[in-house]
Amino acid sequence: MLEHDFGQNSIEGINSNIIGGLTTSMISFFTSMSVDSGKMDAIHMGDSKLNYFYDDHVIVCLETDKNVKEKSVRSVLQSIHNTFVNKFFGPILKTDLVDVQFFGSFRAKMLEILKNGKFIPK
Repeated sequence: MLEHDFGQNSIEGINSNIIGGLTTSMISFFTSMSVDSGKMDAIHMGDSKLNYFYDDHVIVCLETDKNVKEKSVRSVLQSIHNTFVNKFFGPILKTDLVDVQFFGSFRAKMLEILKNGKFIPK
């Protein structure tokens, strides 16, 4: 799990272990449904939403304020998802064991996408 906490407007009482558990459960559920193309949904939690974009292989989650427009969220999540899949999915398929440090370089790209989508300041 690659995560970045911006330290503001986060869901109170929700930590990375809970988000990780939710994400793992969603991956298991979506895998059993055999979703081929990307889908988007959200879990509403008070004034926040946990938005997620997923397919059979990758799930991307983004916590936002409940008032953020779905079209903007979808665009950013889909961009993060597609960029990740294009960069890493081929190498992942070629090996049985993946060192998670391999994904560390993606953090900068993810932040760039969030900045371009105006989800974080430039």
